[in-house]
Amino acid sequence: GIPEASYKKFSLPLWIAAVALVFFPVIVIMSDRLPNALVFLSPLALITYLVVYFTAQAVRVSKSIKDVKISDYTVTEETVESISDEHYRIYNGGKFNHSVPVDNYIVRFENGKTWRIPKDNYLWSEFQMTDFSVFNTTHRGDTFTVVTKKSTGEIAVAYNSEYFHFIQ
Repeated sequence: GIPEASYKKFSLPLWIAAVALVFFPVIVIMSDRLPNALVFLSPLALITYLVVYFTAQAVRVSKSIKDVKISDYTVTEETVESISDEHYRIYNGGKFNHSVPVDNYIVRFENGKTWRIPKDNYLWSEFQMTDFSVFNTTHRGDTFTVVTKKSTGEIAVAYNSEYFHFIQ
């Protein structure tokens, strides 16, 4: 499936960088035990680390995209058995104790496969749709083109065949 919140992978190095960038020079200046050169070298070392880290991440992502092969997926035509929606709230404890609404729209196919409709769909198309739009336009008996990852059986993406006609 599509990775959600990929920015979270970078949050720990960024927090470490922010803390180090702010506090290390302050500690060095206040302690007066380490040479002043460290005050200037620590941000340089930190910037170098971040450049290397983000370059390595970009190469890793690029390599993983290149490693994707059509033979890793199965493309089938499936008939919708049912659709359902689930609405609930997740309560976030802590200081403010507020809740976050969660909407899940689910398509079940006759072969037993289940697909949770992602929040944004078909972003490359003139038929861009939210999960609610796909839910609203999907009916029992509709035919979908379903792309399933062979290794996990997970549905990577599904398209309503009424809107998307593929040349095979």
